[in-house]
Amino acid sequence: METVENITADWSAMSKAAAEEIVGKYGPPNEAIPSRLIWYNNGPWKRTI
Repeated sequence: METVENITADWSAMSKAAAEEIVGKYGPPNEAIPSRLIWYNNGPWKRTI
């Protein structure tokens, strides 16, 4: 989770809030890069970005 916090530190307030909401619902992402967080197989869809 520290990686997620470091990545989102420079994101806009709206983007941070969205990331926090999704992390709260699905847990830590499967991938975290500076431009996006990605969760795989977390619902009826293939991935959430």
